[in-house]
Amino acid sequence: MLLFKKKITVSEMGTLLYHITVNTEYLNNTIDSLDNNKNLHRDNIRMELIILLIFIVDYLLRSQKLSKSLGSKVDELSINYIANFKEQTERTRTDVLFINLLNERANIYNELIGNDTPSDTLHSPYKIAEAFSKNCGVENQPIFSIKALTIFSSNLKLFSEILGKYKLT
Repeated sequence: MLLFKKKITVSEMGTLLYHITVNTEYLNNTIDSLDNNKNLHRDNIRMELIILLIFIVDYLLRSQKLSKSLGSKVDELSINYIANFKEQTERTRTDVLFINLLNERANIYNELIGNDTPSDTLHSPYKIAEAFSKNCGVENQPIFSIKALTIFSSNLKLFSEILGKYKLT
């Protein structure tokens, strides 16, 4: 636990989370780790991975722990984070497609986690990994799902650490 958290504005944190989510090098390395045979549709996996990362951030922002530490800034941060994606997708005229896909995937993932919260034991990470695998067009391949589970778990930890490191101003 940090005694003194670094101060950051809501806008800066939203932008930081956005840039971590869409970091090209990270996304490419992650896709490479998932695609041993280099025969998967990389653009599809990239989009699914970004949506999974958005879901993770949203999931953490809804947690009791972050609600207590970030207080009223949680909703503002969530809106600011998503606004970065909205701005980008509006520029490329893919905003409606992106929002529809994001809502569809979020509903699937939220249904899978049910009432789990980050302060509880998350009972469904493998189910989320399986859903992610299916969304990537890779069904019934346990190795891919296990890799997806690792991605989910490591990013849950990463974003949790980042969000816990700062005090929003």
